[in-house]
Amino acid sequence: MTKRVKGHLADLAESVGAPPPNLTEASEVARTQAAGGVPAGDPQNLPAAVKTMSVPDCGWLYFGLGRNASYEAAKRGDIPTIRIGRLLRAVPSVLDRRLAEAGRFPAG
Repeated sequence: MTKRVKGHLADLAESVGAPPPNLTEASEVARTQAAGGVPAGDPQNLPAAVKTMSVPDCGWLYFGLGRNASYEAAKRGDIPTIRIGRLLRAVPSVLDRRLAEAGRFPAG
């Protein structure tokens, strides 16, 4: 779904007073931000129910990467993924552990 279509759907929902549709897992983070004022770009603020997310959402949330760069990082193994049929999903819990461990050991 394009940004234009997502924006149009959100505008339609707003015009009738309905909450915007849940278009991606990242929109859950945005909703959390609106409710509690936490920064949307912080992976620590992911809802507990999010077990997997799209590769572009994960790349943007953790590293500020665009769509293509996110898929390249997943291909290199920098973003942990699982494949479900043809669907490629990122696993944020594994990435959280990797990032926590990366700061524990001295370089070298």
